[in-house]
Amino acid sequence: MKKQQIAIFAFIFQKPFGSEVYAARLMNELFARGHAVDFLFRRGHEDMLARLDKGIRLWDMKEAGVWAVLKFLVRYLKQEKPAVLLGVMEKPSLLALMAGCFCGYKNIIPTVHFDIDAHASSEFAFRRKILRRLIGFFYRLAPVVVTVSQETARVLRPWVGTKVPLVPIYNGFDLKAMRARAQEPTGNPAFEVWAQEHAAWPIIIGCGRLVPDKGFDALIRAFALLRARRQARLVIVGDGPDQVRLEKLIRSEGIEKDVMLTGFSENPLAYFSKSTLLAHSSLSEGFCSVLIESMAVGTPVVATDAPGGTKEMLREGLYGTLVPPNDDEALARALESVLKNPPEPSRLALIQAYLDQNYDLPHMGAAYEKVIEAVKKANPIA
Repeated sequence: MKKQQIAIFAFIFQKPFGSEVYAARLMNELFARGHAVDFLFRRGHEDMLARLDKGIRLWDMKEAGVWAVLKFLVRYLKQEKPAVLLGVMEKPSLLALMAGCFCGYKNIIPTVHFDIDAHASSEFAFRRKILRRLIGFFYRLAPVVVTVSQETARVLRPWVGTKVPLVPIYNGFDLKAMRARAQEPTGNPAFEVWAQEHAAWPIIIGCGRLVPDKGFDALIRAFALLRARRQARLVIVGDGPDQVRLEKLIRSEGIEKDVMLTGFSENPLAYFSKSTLLAHSSLSEGFCSVLIESMAVGTPVVATDAPGGTKEMLREGLYGTLVPPNDDEALARALESVLKNPPEPSRLALIQAYLDQNYDLPHMGAAYEKVIEAVKKANPIA
């Protein structure tokens, strides 16, 4: 592909959450492929910006409000005329498309990272109505919309009509580096003691933001059921506003001696590799990086069959156990079953091959190049 100037716009770039890590990986991969990459952002933390290749140009909008952001985008598009501008998540994509309308720039590609129905249902009724109207109107102006899974595209389709192409591209990972990082110590002495004892006391690991959508309350209740039947321990990696509520639930279930909340970790892979299995209890997901990370280091997965891409990523349960969301007993039974009958080495090897073929960084970079080339050919003058 001919080398292009590619702009990527993210509204907030502060913590290594899913969409932000995705954006960093995508920018670095496109830059490594020889493209000139501009990163436009409203708020960026130095730790996240340090993840980017030094050759990527940074365009910092500071704490600009919505109208100031729109003016910034219009000026940038008129001045720089990049081959394409990719919006990361809902708000940046909408603002980019609005700016494009103001200055006649057409090559704006929204990227959708969530189940739009589940996302909208969490909003107030008025905001949900406005969100549907905005996405329904502006996304139809895009030459293409990238989604992180086929299921995310299927759910989005009624919102945007039948004419705009929806192209699923899985998030990419540096699988080799991930497997190496998994061998590092966690830096958590209490967990390392538990890891040494996991033959007798298997460790069930959960990971994510401590927010209601991640379903950690269901995981804690399911673990309490499991703990009444056998020895086991539960570790949850992550921080968030639900921590106090979850701590109260743990105490009320009487399992505080066997549950550890570690807080945020820069390297959850080190926890995954030393645990017996991953329990993913989310109520909805667009693309779940935690599943890929766990499978990449050889840790079996039990996950809720929630709206979004989880079932697709696990190939209908071929590469992990699926249970209904918010079903404590079903989750407890699935955890117990995997503890009793862990996957055979041949199955784990099959999973590694599946990841290498579908979720590596070169695969993602090549897929984006194909989309960018098609958009540029359709609109050669941005």
